[in-house]
Amino acid sequence: MRHRLEFAVSVFLWGLLLPCVRAQKPGDVLPRVELRDWKATKATSYADFVGRVVLFFFFAPDDEESQDWIIKLNDLKRRFSTKGLSIIAVVSDEKDPEETAAWVKRHGLIFQQAVDPFGSLARNLNSERTPRVVLASPSRKILFSDEPDELKTEFIEKQLVAVWEKPIFDWPESSKKLKKKVMSGHYRSALLAAKAMEASGEVSGAVYVTAIENLFRFEVEAARACLEAGDYLSAKLRFKLLVRESKGRPELKELKNELRKVTLDKVARPIIVIQTRIAKLREKTAKIKKKKDAQKIMDELVKIIDAHPDDYAGKQANRLAESLQYITRNLDR
Repeated sequence: MRHRLEFAVSVFLWGLLLPCVRAQKPGDVLPRVELRDWKATKATSYADFVGRVVLFFFFAPDDEESQDWIIKLNDLKRRFSTKGLSIIAVVSDEKDPEETAAWVKRHGLIFQQAVDPFGSLARNLNSERTPRVVLASPSRKILFSDEPDELKTEFIEKQLVAVWEKPIFDWPESSKKLKKKVMSGHYRSALLAAKAMEASGEVSGAVYVTAIENLFRFEVEAARACLEAGDYLSAKLRFKLLVRESKGRPELKELKNELRKVTLDKVARPIIVIQTRIAKLREKTAKIKKKKDAQKIMDELVKIIDAHPDDYAGKQANRLAESLQYITRNLDR
């Protein structure tokens, strides 16, 4: 009982004293996207929408306003799904699954749906009040975040430049090895394989070459966006991968310089250490089964947030602490 009270007080003080962190305005980097229970799609994670512009539609089956936008979103799906747009309907796992399934069937959604565990993504994107839409670029930058009626079709259309017309999970079975290379980050060997297909006369070869070249550009943009946002760990890991995959490319020297810069930067180095620690705490959070297991994690996160109130490590710790609070609701002592 005492332990339970101490944990409750810790959570209360965290919520009272520490500011909520949101990534919501255009230009911000999209936070971690961890959705599950995918429906009406071959996708199993957000990573499967590589090379695509993604429109997240946050809805609630008990919200009358949500249903008003299904016709428009279905129309967007019909018009732009083959031009690079993917729409994902996102619902909190706090909503009854049967009620959600009935709502989806009743209103005729023709685009994919996924569940947001503990409503984490909605909170991080300030999208708890439904309906809400967030548009993200292939480089994971937020392009738009607001109520659906503020999003204009013309704006969406302008974003569909050099994006993948077909999601990777819809590529034909004959491209299975190529898909595996792309999804594992082996862009150089994927590009060489695509060029070999093109040289052999395969019509799809040229399409894959263009797609992979564009993907490489998106990944460079994503690394630079992470660096600009102060997410030094993600920037370092992305630049490291890009340097590895840039052999023979004109960008190699520049990418090496950017990797060296983030690795040696006096401001970035200590934050990377903290971000690495947060990543380990996130792994532990995913495995906790009792509230007492959460206490040490919460205490350490609070210390990190207190020591890093204005940098990206503090933001990440804040988000994880918020998720931890929701995770522990239904745990035993």
